[in-house]
Amino acid sequence: MNEQYINPYKLFKGIFIPNFIKSRTPEELSSTAKLVYAELCKFSGENGKCYPSQETLASELGFKDVRQIRRAIKELKENCLIENKQRGWNQTSTYMFLDHKWMYEKTGSFRKVNNNNGL
Repeated sequence: MNEQYINPYKLFKGIFIPNFIKSRTPEELSSTAKLVYAELCKFSGENGKCYPSQETLASELGFKDVRQIRRAIKELKENCLIENKQRGWNQTSTYMFLDHKWMYEKTGSFRKVNNNNGL
């Protein structure tokens, strides 16, 4: 068999799962919640907020049922990793990322940025 190798360096576009999220056990955080967190990070802007619909999140992550996204968002909120606020009738929520102790575990090298964006 003639195998062709690729070099994945800078080849793919996609999401990045931060180490402090990736390293959580399944008892701490489900795989779906980890993916949703990373996808929300991808959508975040300079102000640290993002506004994707749950349908967009489901589609981007390959889920057929938006209920999986809702459960993951609930799990992220229960773990104090995100906060969301409804913007209005028939509008997407605003998602904000919360400072969390997991960011500072193990390496202790997480750089906390003080921004004045109302977060």
